[in-house]
Amino acid sequence: MRIGAIIIAILIFNFASGQTKVKFHSQNYIGVLGGEAEVAFQFQSINGFQRKTWFGGIGTGVDYYYQRSVPLFLSFSKYINERPGSLYISLDGGTNFLWDKTTGNIFNGYRNDGDFSPSLYYGAHVGYKIGYKKGSMLMTLGYTHKKFKEKIISTVPCLMPPCPEYDEKYDYNLNRISFRLGWMF
Repeated sequence: MRIGAIIIAILIFNFASGQTKVKFHSQNYIGVLGGEAEVAFQFQSINGFQRKTWFGGIGTGVDYYYQRSVPLFLSFSKYINERPGSLYISLDGGTNFLWDKTTGNIFNGYRNDGDFSPSLYYGAHVGYKIGYKKGSMLMTLGYTHKKFKEKIISTVPCLMPPCPEYDEKYDYNLNRISFRLGWMF
């Protein structure tokens, strides 16, 4: 994972130092996520460089779907043309960190503390950019996937200690439809 991040960073800096015009941009989104579990909000900020019709950057945000989390990802976009109004395709990929790594499940009066570990996050969007003098308005529709794992260690109630413990492991695969509105400057 670290080698891949180093290679991506080298490519981005090499990309930024080329002879053609390269611009720094920040894309900031607010959106909704809908899936089987619920409808929830998301906030994202992607910062990177654009060269002609290509944009690449590092993104993060807050994802409130099912369990609040913070995705950290690389994002690459390809604009169809360089005009102020343009369609584009965006691909995101990285990891997902849960905001609160413990949960308080109450079962028969006993507390079970769950431990969540970070896992995969990715998404694909189709968007439209409307250009203005001081920035661009962005609108996207896409698909995102958020995955995380939970391990719960519980003690079985008993009359004579030490009471036995048992482990439960859960894998959550959350597929969602994403609609985002944003501003790029």
